[in-house]
Amino acid sequence: MYFLLFLPFKKIRRHHGGIFSLFINILTVIVELTMLVNRIKVAYPILLVLGGLALSFSPKLPTIVIDPNWVLLIFLPPLLYADAWALSLKELWKWRRIIFSFAFIVVFITAAVIAWVANMVLPYAIKQSLYGIILFLSFMV
Repeated sequence: MYFLLFLPFKKIRRHHGGIFSLFINILTVIVELTMLVNRIKVAYPILLVLGGLALSFSPKLPTIVIDPNWVLLIFLPPLLYADAWALSLKELWKWRRIIFSFAFIVVFITAAVIAWVANMVLPYAIKQSLYGIILFLSFMV
């Protein structure tokens, strides 16, 4: 957790106890929420998101803004790595139809619904610019 002190923060409003004590306090809250999750048998991301939401409304906490590009680089790989060790290949093979249906069919349906709503709601000029952005991004991939 000590590496978080060196993250490329865009802005940190000064905290009266210092950055280190802020991270120790947040780490303590995370550990307490994780222990609570084990007691009440709820998926831990749900309670951690609710705890983070509750902490965000605290007026005495400093404002921390992190560059969004760093969030995917620093927080996503440990989550994927931890879940990869817990993955059972038997379970993956057993649920392959459901997994692939969500991976392809649900994503396609969601994209089609969003495109239809955008087509009905957005004015013509915005639609044309969005089509240009999508075309540009498809050529980049």
